[in-house]
Amino acid sequence: MALVDVLAYERSDGETVYKAVEAGRGQEIVAAHEDEYRKRRGVLWAFAAVAAAIAVGYTVLFVQRPLWGVVGALGVFALVTRRSSKMERLVPSVAAERLNRRDAAGEYDLETIPS
Repeated sequence: MALVDVLAYERSDGETVYKAVEAGRGQEIVAAHEDEYRKRRGVLWAFAAVAAAIAVGYTVLFVQRPLWGVVGALGVFALVTRRSSKMERLVPSVAAERLNRRDAAGEYDLETIPS
């Protein structure tokens, strides 16, 4: 009998989608998703820092209203924080490990079941 791991993906509408992968690969897939999330979050925060520095620099040097630059920088960081929390939902969790394929199909509404 084939054993599977069940991964749980949270969707933006609050619904949970379950996917089956071959047994033993669940933690590996979750780790890969977490690594990709960390990389994307780092790039996003670097972009936010550059955008905030440009906003503050522009308002200080050309407009001579540093308060507007600070407001713009705070807006950029607020948007990045919101986007980062949405990206975190894309990382799955392991709902069950080493289940029989038929038991997993009965217990979870699986999208795919490897044969």
